[in-house]
Amino acid sequence: MKKIGYQGIEGSNNEKAAKKFLKNISSDVELCPLVSSKNVVNALRNSEIDLGVMAIRNNIGGIVNETNEALDSDIVLLEEIDVQIHHCLFFKSQNIDVKDIKYVASHEQALLQTKNSLSKIFNNVELVKVANMAVGAKQLFNGELSDKYAVVCTKIAGYDNNLFLYKENIEDRESITTFGLFSKRK
Repeated sequence: MKKIGYQGIEGSNNEKAAKKFLKNISSDVELCPLVSSKNVVNALRNSEIDLGVMAIRNNIGGIVNETNEALDSDIVLLEEIDVQIHHCLFFKSQNIDVKDIKYVASHEQALLQTKNSLSKIFNNVELVKVANMAVGAKQLFNGELSDKYAVVCTKIAGYDNNLFLYKENIEDRESITTFGLFSKRK
């Protein structure tokens, strides 16, 4: 059985991309959520996974620095796919008023892709970077982030964590992310 590690956790856009790559792989595959690009690269290097999926670039946010910094000459790009990205804004519950939100947490790329939309929704919020959008949703659900936080994540991640959908499709314009399928150099 092949193991494919991906940047992010369940409900992330990286999981969605990994599942798209699966269509081209005929054997049994186990998906392994590894949260960060650095973890994916290390797992490839140590032969803990056979393939890795990481975001490379986005038409709004540009090069994904996290992946770019993690890559080295031991890791090779095999294939790329483009995935249309939709971002949603979730609160802890429907009882929270938009004026009570002081922080918005998400992955750095998602914050870049929603910056203008967020500035129209909120008067003054601090943008807080987290390891992955779906991680932010999980942190809001389990109380690691207070009720003063909102998160930008996929609809699946928000719903999987029983959060309140405040607004969907908050990307500033059509958002396409290119994901790469990587392996260890042979």
